Amino acid sequence: MQLLRERGYCTVDEMASFLSVTPQTIRHDFNTLAKNGMLRRHHGGVSLVSSTVNAEYAARRLDLRQEKQRLARAVVGEVPKRASVFLAAGTTMEAVAAELALRGDLKVITNSTSATRVLNRTGGPEIYLAGGVVRNEGGTVGMGTVRTIEEFRCDLALMSCGGIEADGTLLDYNHSVVMVMRAMIEQSRGFILTVDHAKFLRPATVRLGHLREVSVLVTDEALPPLFAAQVAATGTRVVVAD
Repeated sequence: MQLLRERGYCTVDEMASFLSVTPQTIRHDFNTLAKNGMLRRHHGGVSLVSSTVNAEYAARRLDLRQEKQRLARAVVGEVPKRASVFLAAGTTMEAVAAELALRGDLKVITNSTSATRVLNRTGGPEIYLAGGVVRNEGGTVGMGTVRTIEEFRCDLALMSCGGIEADGTLLDYNHSVVMVMRAMIEQSRGFILTVDHAKFLRPATVRLGHLREVSVLVTDEALPPLFAAQVAATGTRVVVAD
């Protein structure tokens, strides 16, 4: 951790060389530390966890790629026929978009230009893109985006988040992004939250909501005991992706 604080980012091979151990040992240690929320796993390396800045979008695309595909299939399995859905921006939601694209019976309202491109490849769902200020990763934000979202009333809101605190608080990194996500939640009849195991206890600074608002929580591993108790108290249904 000290080496990582000094460098900001380290590859598996660099850390193995520094500590005179095998890459297999380092991968195991990285996975353990990441699961405990102490660092962020990337393709081939790790970086420090920050409560104020998320990792670069390109790096997040590579994070837990297979897990995201499993999560996406599980999420879309929860979407009924002929449903209307809000789809938030983010790398996990891009994976969800690829699965939604196979469904021709849906209406999708999204603020993600990346997801829109994925959805539009097959001519499947009916797509509405909420305009606004375009962020670097392709998500639109601002009052124009929020007002567009508020013109719809959808069956489901589909999104991920930056982290979940021990008390069930949902967190993310950017206030303008959270404003759009909150509008989607408030204009929906149900809320499916999708998070991989690394999101539990991960810090972030902007409050998105609470687990009690979530209809279905889709994750890739069994919940840690602390969160299992939280979810049981809220009545949220949990789906563990195969």
